[in-house]
Amino acid sequence: MAFTLVECFDAERNTCVVTPACGLRNPLQEALLAFLAVLDGYSLADLVSSPLTFRRMRRPAGFHRCSDALTAHNMASRGRCAGLGNAL
Repeated sequence: MAFTLVECFDAERNTCVVTPACGLRNPLQEALLAFLAVLDGYSLADLVSSPLTFRRMRRPAGFHRCSDALTAHNMASRGRCAGLGNAL
């Protein structure tokens, strides 16, 4: 399955009714290609230059030391993230 930024980029699944008259398709395609071209200039090693950066990348978005749910539920009873110890 190919990456499609917007529905009209997938001819087989496109159900957008404004596709024939839409002027966004070409600018969005151009922007997507430019975005991907910039990323092509970097490797994963470039982006993970330090162990701290790597640890931050492995955490889910919004997950800092303890997620809000874990904080509310577990911090009061255990004083730390349940099941995670002090590893975070």
